[in-house]
Amino acid sequence: MNFPNFTMQNVRRNCLECTGDNRAAVRFCPCHGRDGSRCEFWPYRFGKNPASAAKQLGPAANILLDPERMPPNSVPLEDCEAWLQSQLTNGLPASVPAIAATDA
Repeated sequence: MNFPNFTMQNVRRNCLECTGDNRAAVRFCPCHGRDGSRCEFWPYRFGKNPASAAKQLGPAANILLDPERMPPNSVPLEDCEAWLQSQLTNGLPASVPAIAATDA
């Protein structure tokens, strides 16, 4: 990342401002580039470099720091935390929303 005037705290603040101070929206930010919209700050949205964030996030880091494993845009923000927990519990592929898994 080459943003000379930005510290990690500034990146976090920017992400919070972008989402209207919604921490869940930052956590599950869809601007990872998989579906078209891409933000250069996405890997740093937790206010840390990705390696430090991974230590803090624990097992969820494998999903939250990998654009290919983030919840699909079809999962509403208010359901993303439950979706994440189902991924961690059931080990389902990240492309399968938890809603679909419970309907089966």
